[in-house]
Amino acid sequence: MNYLGRLCRELEGDMGLTQRQLARRLGISLGKCNTLTRMAEEQGLVSVLPGARGLTGKGRRYLEQFRVKNAVILAAGIDVRFVPFTHEVPKCMMQVEEQRIIERVICQLREAGIEDITIVVGYLAEMFDYLIDKYGVKLLFNPEYATKNNLASLYLARHLLGNTMLVSADLWMWENVFHIYEPEAWCACHWHEGATDRWCLVTNGKRQVRRVRRGGRDMLAMLGPVHMDERFSREVAARLEEAYHQPGNDDAPWQSVLGHGMEQMGLSANILPPGIVQDFATFEELRDFDTTYVEYSGNKNLRKIASIFEVPESRIEGLTWMDVGMTNQTFRFTLDGQGYIYRIPGQGTENFISRRQEAEVYAAIRELDIADEVLYLDGDTGIKIARYYPNSHNVAPDDGPAIKTCMQILRRLHTAGAKVGHRFDILRKLGEFEAMCREVDCIRFDDFAATKQRVEVALDVIRNTVQPLVLCHGDAAHVNFLTLEDSSIRLLDWEYGGMCHGVADVAMFGLFQNSSFAQIDEMLEWYCGRTPTEEERILCFSYVSASGLLWSMWAEYRQYYGEDFGEYAMLQYRTAKEAVARVQTLLAEAADAPGKPPQDRGAGQEAI
Repeated sequence: MNYLGRLCRELEGDMGLTQRQLARRLGISLGKCNTLTRMAEEQGLVSVLPGARGLTGKGRRYLEQFRVKNAVILAAGIDVRFVPFTHEVPKCMMQVEEQRIIERVICQLREAGIEDITIVVGYLAEMFDYLIDKYGVKLLFNPEYATKNNLASLYLARHLLGNTMLVSADLWMWENVFHIYEPEAWCACHWHEGATDRWCLVTNGKRQVRRVRRGGRDMLAMLGPVHMDERFSREVAARLEEAYHQPGNDDAPWQSVLGHGMEQMGLSANILPPGIVQDFATFEELRDFDTTYVEYSGNKNLRKIASIFEVPESRIEGLTWMDVGMTNQTFRFTLDGQGYIYRIPGQGTENFISRRQEAEVYAAIRELDIADEVLYLDGDTGIKIARYYPNSHNVAPDDGPAIKTCMQILRRLHTAGAKVGHRFDILRKLGEFEAMCREVDCIRFDDFAATKQRVEVALDVIRNTVQPLVLCHGDAAHVNFLTLEDSSIRLLDWEYGGMCHGVADVAMFGLFQNSSFAQIDEMLEWYCGRTPTEEERILCFSYVSASGLLWSMWAEYRQYYGEDFGEYAMLQYRTAKEAVARVQTLLAEAADAPGKPPQDRGAGQEAI
């Protein structure tokens, strides 16, 4: 560590420090502090004044080389741990002790003399605009905020790195840890007893960082603020350049570029006392810290829960984000020991999902006792509160007995006689999604027109099938089947439910878990409880093809809104092509079957 530079900085800020106070500030022994002071005096950096010391002109020139030029604040991401709050505002815009978190960071930087501040923004970027006028900051927009971690944000700002203070926007610091003069590169950290999943520092006896790793036990855990000097910035920028273009790094945080090889980067551990820096990993932590959140959070979703259950907000506990599904935002909460799931409809879903129709479906199936227990469903907003089932798990795609039970549940649904006043009309939905995608120009398949023409064979089968319609789930993926603690299975999330041909649900199940055609044939047999007819197989694979095309466009449209579905759209699109080829083969085999009397498809058969 550069103790000489730090000594000059402390004396520049407070010439009246005693030798003992100075030693305490530097974190060294009194004897070492005396030796260091004599060295500074011998080099002409410090002069002895009556009753105090002070920097000489040479000392100030020496200190100037360590002046922090700028600060970069990372504020682009969505902290899902703070759902439902981050559904309305970025976490750093929340108030703590009557001050917004990010404003406290900016004010502390400015108090230290650091005026050149750039904030990398992304999620709800427009909410940061007022900071330009209020504090003179600059905004740098990261267009990849929704699909990549903050490595992409720092990569975007790499040209700004030099003698730079790097800060996360959502840190609350009781004390100002920033200085205008920083003689070395450092990373703020504190000693963490026990296990942690934070980024941790491995140091030598001089507090020099030798390695950075994710997670550990009884280690120095990173807290957020990092001072990057010129040497450290050059090395980080080079590593960012390499890591950003390396496949598989979309989810990587910027700290991942550190890792090994730290010996030559000159990074020191700036060990802070406990409690100086708060990052509020959960709302529970924030509520413990700022008690004004106990009775009134200011969040409309918590107000909704309190109103529905007629309880004060203080009784709503255990807020936990749930990484489930691909359509909505979901979090879990507990009330008097009972767990519940709160669903917030995803952005843009109002364009293709009717929440009133969803409520109608739940009402129609209530007596069947095969679905999740819904306590509240708003047909206008789509807000839903359902019972949480502890120790449950989704049906695995390779669990044959469970899948057979799923097929039997679908059969029970389809033969129960439940009805609603709307259809799950895949032909109409295909047209609607294509129109929506073309409006925003988000279809990226070069051969879409040709594929759509090929799939017309499957669509003709669906159009010409005269079997009666039954109430279908419309999204019967294996991830929507939940195995409970007592081994029973329930079918969740009925937002696409409507009247359709029953085999459409079987097709959806096979499609979503990328089943082979032989596996889909087996599922259809389990569903029918007998060997399927030729017409049933043709209709089922027609729905596989049509659904593949539908959900590939659905994924393209959702990705336009910033959500990342990886290879999902590609897989669905490929299945649409392969399934229609299967339909053509089955139709040809049916036409060539000797002695088969002509009949309308589905005539005389039960509703499937």
